[in-house]
Amino acid sequence: MIGKMQKLPQSTQGVLSIAACVGAEFDLNTIAIVAGQSAESLRENLTLMINAGLIIPLSEIDEQLLIQNYKFGHDRIQQAAYALIEQSQKLSVHLKIGCLLRENTPPEELSDKIFQIVDHLNIGQQLISDH
Repeated sequence: MIGKMQKLPQSTQGVLSIAACVGAEFDLNTIAIVAGQSAESLRENLTLMINAGLIIPLSEIDEQLLIQNYKFGHDRIQQAAYALIEQSQKLSVHLKIGCLLRENTPPEELSDKIFQIVDHLNIGQQLISDH
């Protein structure tokens, strides 16, 4: 599985790594925020991941011709993608995910996402210098 992932373009591997850090299920908006890219620019990478059997769409194509929700094809796929990331990089990615989710979550959705946000911040807490 790791060999299959390493054959993907570097940009696709990066998106796959972010998705692995986010969790077994993830949405396009979260990946776009963390990757610092538009949802449209991620389409090709996500399509490659779908075609490789790494992720499965959970929603239909919307009016912008984008699929909004995904999941990994299997727990082992997520674990393999997560294993490809260096430990020091994992901490910074989780911290970034937690901070960006907190900043970009509307107040009315915060109670639904608070545990997800705190989980990411806890993983990256070693890197927090300003409490």
